[in-house]
Amino acid sequence: MIEGMKKIAGCAVLLALLLAQPGVAQSTGGLKARLFELRIIVDAFSAEISVDTTVLDGNVAKVPAGAHGVRVRAEGFYDFFEAVNVTTDRTIVVQMKPRTYPVTIRVNVANAAIFVDDQQIVGNVATVTAGSHTVRVSAEGYEDSLTSISVAAPMVIDAVLERAGYLLVVNANVKSARVAVNGISRGTVPYSEYLPPGAYTVKVSARGYTDYIASVALDSPVTINANLSQGSAAGGSAFLTFVLPGEFLDPEVKDRSAGDLVRISIDGRLANPKRELERIPVSPGRHLVRVSSGAFSVQIGEIEFFPGTSYTFELSMDIGVRAERKAGSF
Repeated sequence: MIEGMKKIAGCAVLLALLLAQPGVAQSTGGLKARLFELRIIVDAFSAEISVDTTVLDGNVAKVPAGAHGVRVRAEGFYDFFEAVNVTTDRTIVVQMKPRTYPVTIRVNVANAAIFVDDQQIVGNVATVTAGSHTVRVSAEGYEDSLTSISVAAPMVIDAVLERAGYLLVVNANVKSARVAVNGISRGTVPYSEYLPPGAYTVKVSARGYTDYIASVALDSPVTINANLSQGSAAGGSAFLTFVLPGEFLDPEVKDRSAGDLVRISIDGRLANPKRELERIPVSPGRHLVRVSSGAFSVQIGEIEFFPGTSYTFELSMDIGVRAERKAGSF
């Protein structure tokens, strides 16, 4: 009897020692359950971690063996949930998936280039993560548009591009008259182009007409209506006459008439269709003159011609010969 009581007392002491062990919890039925350490490592800053609906103060939970639900929430990311079976101390790594949203950029200029965070996109819809982003839109002849956006849902933005500079328009009373701006050809009338602010010289010219030249200060939109007048001997066209040496003509040609052999070109166009060499009309202004005969072609250069003035070109042919003797040849 006494021996049996001693065994019961010994068991009670052993049970008390077990209850005092760390990591062992008392179940509702009076039995002890060991607790395991569940550590959750998250790649998102300021994430909220819950285990079995209990929000953790930190990222470590002590749980008994079995299945437990781990939920992670973070601003700008999709929620994470996973059922974890715990049988020992365990660490899980959670990689949060960023929330993304479509951003549609509508532009008032066709074929504009769109950059989101300095990366050009294809089309006009970008898929971006939640948060702050920059949108830049550019097109030739327009000022860039730069916008900062904060994305928390699908959104649409409008980028309105403004013209860079001012509009210059040139019209003329002669169809297909040519336009040059600051000496650079811009095509034929009607001409229009946005140009940066500044001073410009506009020349409108047509064969057989006096050039129209105007200086404009482009600090607002400007329209020029050029009224070209036909050239005349009194004060319109300039006239060119060419005197050529006999050496310039092709010796194989029996007919020695210079008029049958020489081509005069003004700005790349034939100016003497009947091969005349005297009083060839040309509109005032700067023109490129070339003389061709047989295998010879001489570009005289770009010359400024004034109205009512006659010009005579006397061509000569000078040939210089230089001979070099090799040492010891004779």
